[in-house]
Amino acid sequence: MDSKPSEKRFALIIDADNVSAKYIKPITDELSKYGTITYKRIYGDWTSTLHAKWKDALLENSITPIQQFSYTTGKNATDSAMIIDAMDIMYTNSVEGFCIVSSDSDFTRLASRIRESGLTVIGMGEKKTPTPFRKACDIFTTLELLVGEDGKQSGRRGHRGQAAGAGQGSGPAVEQVERAVVDIVTDNQNNGKATGLGEVGSRLLKRYPDFDVRSYGTNQLTKLLGEFASVQVIKDGSSVMVELTEVVSVGAEVADTADGKANPQQDTAEKQENEKPKRSRRGRSRRGRAKSAAAETPEQDQQVAVDQGVASEAAAAEQDAPDGEAELPPTSRAQIAPAQDAPELQDAPASIEPAQQTAPAQAEPAQTPESVVFDAVRNAGAEGVSVAELTKRVRATFKDFKVRDHGFSQMRQFVASLGDIKVEKRGNVYFATLEE
Repeated sequence: MDSKPSEKRFALIIDADNVSAKYIKPITDELSKYGTITYKRIYGDWTSTLHAKWKDALLENSITPIQQFSYTTGKNATDSAMIIDAMDIMYTNSVEGFCIVSSDSDFTRLASRIRESGLTVIGMGEKKTPTPFRKACDIFTTLELLVGEDGKQSGRRGHRGQAAGAGQGSGPAVEQVERAVVDIVTDNQNNGKATGLGEVGSRLLKRYPDFDVRSYGTNQLTKLLGEFASVQVIKDGSSVMVELTEVVSVGAEVADTADGKANPQQDTAEKQENEKPKRSRRGRSRRGRAKSAAAETPEQDQQVAVDQGVASEAAAAEQDAPDGEAELPPTSRAQIAPAQDAPELQDAPASIEPAQQTAPAQAEPAQTPESVVFDAVRNAGAEGVSVAELTKRVRATFKDFKVRDHGFSQMRQFVASLGDIKVEKRGNVYFATLEE
């Protein structure tokens, strides 16, 4: 975590029986981020040959070794000595916090007691440290993350395999962290407040004391949040804000998607329905009987048969009738008209088919992020629409949309790059409107 140095005074107490000497320098460097170290003590049985390698590390870092003999085999007297000294230091009121370095869960109650007195407790231990001690601390750091190449490898494993859980030192799962960040931002939005990057980091530590961005293969919180699809980091000068980038609620997302997609389909269907009667009326206006002939095929066949009979009778009558009575054939031609127009009516679906093929082509622009932005800005009118709302609408349609894929670090830059759209800031919110 990125933490600003403060004037807090800390007492550093180390359990030599459960920590390796290679971690001493990284421990002091890490603790110096939170304040000044006034007490530096390490407890163990220094007569044991196992602790011989500690000498150089203690001298280089000015740490005071406290001798504690092992009274009985199998009993850890070092823990008792550390607890007694910690309580003595706490009652002197000379420090504002403790750093307990151990991988032993026996210090869980000590950490809880110190926190009850209003002091800060920072815990450090190896991956094997049990969960109870981790949760008893305000902040817990896994020691493997503090040592060069080993820490980097551990961080990459933590990013890919977070399901191992906090009990194995991997910290909270990346999905849990993302869900927690979404909850933090949502709570602030409900209260009408913006969410800063520092607040996200501090609240994550309160919820997960063993949270450490280095467990996820990065050393900056902004980079970790940048991998989350549900939030985005917005830099405005010296301030860094965190905002939601999509509809978190599945129901709301489906509703937004329905609102965004159903209307174009309805409009297309309406256009097709409007075009169909127009095509049919053309044949009806030409012959007068096209609609009924196209609707009822059996009746049409019967009518064709009748008309053919009428036509033959008309032909016979035409031969016998005088010249003045030769006006009957036009009547017969009018009756034969449906049979002659039947092929034209059968071709009607073919004339409608191009309209059905062109309808998706008209809806094609709505299937790109740029067209979604244009439609939203145009519909908003002179009042405009917020960039955050544009982000929600784009992600409601394109789940994998990332503004970085388009060459921009912020959504407002992407919107401003589109022609005929200008982005302006109103208070703390950016709005997009059409240029006049």
